[in-house]
Amino acid sequence: AYGFRNPWGISFDEAGNFWLADVGQQFWEEVNLVTKGGNYGWSWREGKSDYADRVTAGEKIPQLEWADPLHMYAHNDGISITGGFVYRGSSLPEHKGAYIYGDWGYGNVWALRHDAASKQVTSNDKIVEAQFDAKGKGKLRPSAFCEDANHEILVLDWGDMIYRLDPLGTGAE
Repeated sequence: AYGFRNPWGISFDEAGNFWLADVGQQFWEEVNLVTKGGNYGWSWREGKSDYADRVTAGEKIPQLEWADPLHMYAHNDGISITGGFVYRGSSLPEHKGAYIYGDWGYGNVWALRHDAASKQVTSNDKIVEAQFDAKGKGKLRPSAFCEDANHEILVLDWGDMIYRLDPLGTGAE
């Protein structure tokens, strides 16, 4: 597979699916289910759209078969995706089987579910809401997601902390 801009977090789930989070340039952050030989479009595309800088420059976008991301979000929800993994723990049963990922810039964390047959997202629940410091930066800045020995979610934070997601639904502890 090729055509990724800046992969930031890859994982395989128990079904053998290859998950890859790709940091965008101007508008879109992506969650991809990677297929062998797939062309994910960078630097001709960002998300499901032609890459704006190339369009503005008047470049002709090649007519190739592109592999679209499973999910993407705009920069009003975050600015730098951090990929995670499919949750297999028991403390957060409502998120079991969901792909856990977040945004380094804002601190949001989501649990994404999809229908494997249709390759469509069925839900994308925000499980940690962004909180900002006085300078407008996210207080939580997830740089990686990991599992502990019990398959529970650990969030490695840019600010020298490791958080475990709180099973009471109050965010990170």
